[in-house]
Amino acid sequence: MKEYEEHVDKCDKTKSKANIATSAVNDAATTLKNQREYQVQVTSLKNLLVTSHEQALSKRAEAEKIRTNYTNMVSKYEQQSTITTE
Repeated sequence: MKEYEEHVDKCDKTKSKANIATSAVNDAATTLKNQREYQVQVTSLKNLLVTSHEQALSKRAEAEKIRTNYTNMVSKYEQQSTITTE
């Protein structure tokens, strides 16, 4: 009977250790999952930033063309105005 009780006690201790190990593995798996999700969010934000930067550069180039066109039009107007007044 004593051997049986010792065996049951040993099984209980082993079960307790297994439960602790299982919890540790589950925690590690959750941590890895969270890290993956975080990495996906970081990558998404990085891509969004790159896209926004490209759009800003495009808008800047467009604005520069408009400014150049406007400057040329003003110069032509000034030349025509000077010719007209002479």
